[in-house]
Amino acid sequence: MNADTYRSEVVNVVRIDENIDTLGPFSATMAQKLPHVDILVLKDGRWMSERMHFQIFLQLGIAFQATTNLKLCEVHFPSLAVFGRLISALPRLTNLVCWDLEFSSSSFKPGCIYTRKGLALTRIELQGSGQVVEFLASTSMCNGLRHITFKDYNKTCGPAYQRLVDQAKTSLRSMDIRQSFILGDRNVIPLDLSSVVNLERISLDMSAHELERQSLKRAATLLKVLPAKLREIKITLYSFTLRKWYLEDLLSTFDTLPCTQIDRNLSGPSYTKLTEVTFEFLACIHLADVRRVPAESAWREHLMSIFPRLHDKKLLR
Repeated sequence: MNADTYRSEVVNVVRIDENIDTLGPFSATMAQKLPHVDILVLKDGRWMSERMHFQIFLQLGIAFQATTNLKLCEVHFPSLAVFGRLISALPRLTNLVCWDLEFSSSSFKPGCIYTRKGLALTRIELQGSGQVVEFLASTSMCNGLRHITFKDYNKTCGPAYQRLVDQAKTSLRSMDIRQSFILGDRNVIPLDLSSVVNLERISLDMSAHELERQSLKRAATLLKVLPAKLREIKITLYSFTLRKWYLEDLLSTFDTLPCTQIDRNLSGPSYTKLTEVTFEFLACIHLADVRRVPAESAWREHLMSIFPRLHDKKLLR
């Protein structure tokens, strides 16, 4: 590739699995030779501080000067300081994805970790990385966020998640929230969004098996405080172990929930910008049970009956 200009110019994604030690030599070799790499992915690797070249972050910045998306999946860092230097090394970084990161040392003092001046993220996606949430919430790099995805909202990280939202309260336009699989966290009302005045789209993912525990009641409470500029709302109920008996009761599970409250709130005068409210059900079922799944028409008719106001306003999807 070093000798083939055409090939280097069409590369837009670089992915390194496991052998993260190669990132340094690769960056040094390919400096200024990958002008269109927009996405850098590091997965399943351990960043060894003793093997890091002292100029590695400078080399990263030169090799990936066009990169706007950084995806980190199951990467082990020696410290949050190294993580901070990594994201600061990419001069055009705007989108950050962190899934299940680990740190040998997770302690830090706010303001003591170097972050590049002017670093401004617009999109973040976080899962299983509590230390990252705490770190990001202690900086100003999230002040201009336009989109946030929380893949496992939980009680432990709740205050830090709230600080991230509060920092971006005027710039934030869309959010995806999925609650933690930990049973004790399923009763947590996700966030206070009353200050996020420009929010236009929100997606809530909740366990279908928690319907009897009134998951939608938490959604109803959250929706009461959502901003009036909302255009799209999506509520997804998911199940990874759908029991046979549950198939027969899928439609009736909505009957004891606060659907009337949701229907009344979202069809009221506070949500004049709303264009659609979508309910989605995702499930893993055995092939032999496929015929027992309610037909799309049955789903639609049932939703129309329990959300009549939304249906009349042609908002229900």
